[in-house]
Parts: sequence; C-alpha cells; structure tokens
Amino acid sequence: MRNNTGSSSSSSSGGIGFTGLLTILLIGLKLGGVITWSWWWVLSPLWISALFVLVVLIVMFGLAGIAWLIDDRKAKANLKARLALPSLQPPTAPSDRARWVSGARNDSRIGRRR
Repeated sequence: MRNNTGSSSSSSSGGIGFTGLLTILLIGLKLGGVITWSWWWVLSPLWISALFVLVVLIVMFGLAGIAWLIDDRKAKANLKARLALPSLQPPTAPSDRARWVSGARNDSRIGRRR
C-alpha cells in the first residue's frame, strides 16, 4: 500500500494473540483425547478474557459516573452560591441598624461612604 509521500507502508493487526492460541491448543488437546476436561474449561480462555474486559468496562464507567456526580454537585453548589440573595433581615447592632435604615453603607472598594 502506498501513501501520498510515495513510501510504502503496511498495517497489520497484532495477530491471533495469546488467548486465541491457548484456546486452539486446548481444543486440539480435547479433540485428540489428551485432556478430558469439560468444554467449559476448554473454552475458558475466551470467556475469562471477555469477563475481564466486562469488569474493566464496568469499573471505568462506574468511576466516570462517580466523577460526573461529584462535578455535578460542585457545579450546583457553585450556582447556588452565586445566586444566593443577601439577607434581608435588619442587623442587630444599633449602629448597623441606623445605616441599614438610611441605606448608607461603607463601600470599601473605592474607600468612600455611600
């Protein structure tokens, strides 16, 4: 196969793999009468590897779900904090009460009294 630069490259998969070879070997031994195992155990490399992949996927999706829940709760808490209204109850100290009633407050950002 040639790509756009003119050099040839070939792509191939990894082959049959360890699980496939072991399964073929066990099937051959079973059919040859060398082992008298149940077919469940002869084919166990296939279902054990499938079970392993399934467990890994369940763990990955579980962790992703937990991370999503944590992020969602933080986002909701952040939104509630941003939307929180200031308290509308009058202050209890007499000096603060006078400023609250008159509407004056100390604006510390610009250093002047409003």
